[in-house]
Amino acid sequence: MREKQPNWVQRILEVFLQSVEWTSLKTPVHQTFTYRCQNIDGTWEVVVSPWMHEMYGGRYDGALRLPTYEMNLLAIADEFDNVSYIGFDSDRLEATIEGKIDNSWATVIFRREAPKSKARKKINTYTGEVTKIVGGV
Repeated sequence: MREKQPNWVQRILEVFLQSVEWTSLKTPVHQTFTYRCQNIDGTWEVVVSPWMHEMYGGRYDGALRLPTYEMNLLAIADEFDNVSYIGFDSDRLEATIEGKIDNSWATVIFRREAPKSKARKKINTYTGEVTKIVGGV
């Protein structure tokens, strides 16, 4: 039986969406992210990554692209009771925050790309409305 994810996961996803500034999308859209949440040896691991989006109009019409964005890691780290690590892996293009949230040990990873298709069976999607648009394609 799968263990129920902690309540703080939803909070982290909401703060993530509020802290994001989109740099690649020209018009507001519902932005979908994938996330996987699992308990690994007593530490909850949450992996968040953007979902590919189809471009509409212009010379890239129909093309699939990953959105580009900037996020405020401090806003997300503020949700932790105690942060023991904040880091960035340039090979994997991912940022990591580790620490304690609501009496749970947690590792929250923000990846550039969604997991490959085999892993998609175990992930959830999360959709939020983009309210800040910066730049263009």
